Amino acid sequence: MKFIKEVGIILDPNRNPLTLVEGTPGMVNFPQQLAWELHKKQPGVVWAFCHTHPPFFSELSHEDETTLRAWAYTLYPFPARMTVITKAKIGRQTDSNWVYGISPAQSFTETTYLGVLEPKEIWQKCGGRKLRKFEIIKEETSIFNFTEAEYNYQKIIIERSYG
Repeated sequence: MKFIKEVGIILDPNRNPLTLVEGTPGMVNFPQQLAWELHKKQPGVVWAFCHTHPPFFSELSHEDETTLRAWAYTLYPFPARMTVITKAKIGRQTDSNWVYGISPAQSFTETTYLGVLEPKEIWQKCGGRKLRKFEIIKEETSIFNFTEAEYNYQKIIIERSYG
């Protein structure tokens, strides 16, 4: 599988796709108006902004961090998450066995980041500093084989992103 472009998907709390977003080789722009309308209609329904990255790049980009910060403010008090799916770096244990039984040609990681915004009440008690404290926490990382992906959305965006 060869990387073609970033692809995104907005997920609900059950990790069901709410919308698919086509991107470019270096970026995916989530539809802000749609995500906002979904949130207004049913607060908490936007669980995560999931997207692919080029091979072996599982960290958030600067743009991803900025986007996660903006959604943390927008969705507050509901949590904002961003997940990154990318081809995994997995070496061999022996010539006949792959680490975790996953072939490197089909191995992917999904890393979930949680954007944590300081509660408004605490921020106000501290004299309303210019900016509320914001922190990004790496919440979860999983390694999976494309053919045995746990969630349907994983296959959908990998197929569109990696061809």
